[in-house]
Amino acid sequence: MQAVVVGLFFMAPGPLVMLVASCRWLLAARIRNVTRRQAAEETARDRPLLQEQLTPATPLPSIAIIMPVKWVAMRTADPLANLRSQVLTGYTGPHESIFVVESADDGAVEAVKMLQAELAGSVVIRLVVAGLATTCSQKIHNMMAGVDACGAHVQYVLFLDANVRMHRNSVQVLLNPLESDSNALLSTGYTIDVPAPGASIWPWMMCLFRHFNLTAFVTKNSAFVWGGVMLMRKADIDANVCQVKSRWLQGGYTEDLLALGCATEGGMATASPLQALFPNELRCDITFEQAWSFLRRQIYVLSTYGSRRICAYHVFLQTVLVLGYGLPILSSLAALLTWTCVLLTPAASWQIICTTATLSCFQMVMWLLLVVALKLHMQASVKLTAVLSPERPTICTAHGRYSTLFVSFICAATLIPIAVIASLCSRSITWAGVTYHVRFGKVTSIIRPEQPASLQEQRQLPPLPQQQQQQQQQQQQQQSCHHAMFHAPTMQVYPYALRNNSVSRTAKPMHDAQLDQHPMAMRKFCSLQPAANPLTITPSIAD
Repeated sequence: MQAVVVGLFFMAPGPLVMLVASCRWLLAARIRNVTRRQAAEETARDRPLLQEQLTPATPLPSIAIIMPVKWVAMRTADPLANLRSQVLTGYTGPHESIFVVESADDGAVEAVKMLQAELAGSVVIRLVVAGLATTCSQKIHNMMAGVDACGAHVQYVLFLDANVRMHRNSVQVLLNPLESDSNALLSTGYTIDVPAPGASIWPWMMCLFRHFNLTAFVTKNSAFVWGGVMLMRKADIDANVCQVKSRWLQGGYTEDLLALGCATEGGMATASPLQALFPNELRCDITFEQAWSFLRRQIYVLSTYGSRRICAYHVFLQTVLVLGYGLPILSSLAALLTWTCVLLTPAASWQIICTTATLSCFQMVMWLLLVVALKLHMQASVKLTAVLSPERPTICTAHGRYSTLFVSFICAATLIPIAVIASLCSRSITWAGVTYHVRFGKVTSIIRPEQPASLQEQRQLPPLPQQQQQQQQQQQQQQSCHHAMFHAPTMQVYPYALRNNSVSRTAKPMHDAQLDQHPMAMRKFCSLQPAANPLTITPSIAD
């Protein structure tokens, strides 16, 4: 009988948690529908949002779109489509696109070169090789390399992940709050992930985690920042406003939560326009190991922080994750245990049987409501993105059956509390093959695996006779010169040195002997362009 009472006690909290989660998804779906109708009206007027607040004589601010990319970290089904949407923005002001990679070996280099060849003459695309990070995460290191590569005229920088497909007016939507509110540190958005047809349960589990976070983006100034889409003033970064640059470079692991903490402690706002919602179709071949690694990375960011106040807030979020996902599973297990005890107890009273039956029915209704609310929110979000980009085909959600969503929630509710406990017990995390060791909320060491052969060596063609090699080199030099004369995009190598633990980066000229030894200068695939800046390298057409 005591087991029955304990079971009834643990059966109650789970349905209440599911009721709260369902209400959040239903409220978010309602807001998405209202935003969709407003976006449809603005599309019918065909007037950019920012132009409505500016006079014809007011020039649009200049923007640098910085995209730190790593090929192995892309989970989208069509990476080139996402990158193309980020480059072909509808923003009419001065802008440039800067792709930043860790090394010239990265597979994303080939994708960027394809875009450069496809869009040559229509947009400005630059490729920057940032080198290896030593004091922060590789993504933050690439972001800062992109900021340093911006021109002096740039006023805003827009950081984008490769797993984001932009809309035509997305830049204006993100820029409007920063232009109208000088107290706003940044403007952000979020992604809506939908697995491709034929996907297994693991992409759907990742999708469910994204949708749970998406319920925080229901106001124009939400207390949530996503680094996948983040617009900031370049002057604020250079001036280290709210210590955002120093916290990034001095042991920073995640750029978004650190920026949110800096804005909160500095008394500045964070803007989150309701139309800043970006679709992303996940690959259907994501495995359990990849999904588990995704959850571990997403939750491990709560183990990093920049101050004690932010640390306490992250502990609160970890508690919410454990209770929010764990209690529904615990209540379901308690219901099975309670019914087992009731059936095995001949002397069970009718009061206990009725109470158990009532709680069980309430629990099943909450499970049904939870899945229906998730489905409605997904459909409302996809319809909003369809209105924002009417020229694109709408992402299909019909293959997201209720049974699939139910099983994915069961998997997420089981694994996320385990991931939280694992992050509390571990001081290291592996991201894209790189292991980061964290202590007191900051990155203290970075360990990279040794690669027996670089991708560049794997791409080399078989050796040709000496005469053919000379002819090929002459042709490559002529094509490289011809390519450079017609506004060829450049790939810049930035060998930075951290001096006296300062956050400033110093670029030093490199001679030919140093270029031969430097890991970022791939002379086999790049021809050195004679120019005033010895750090500028023009990709060869033969690549």
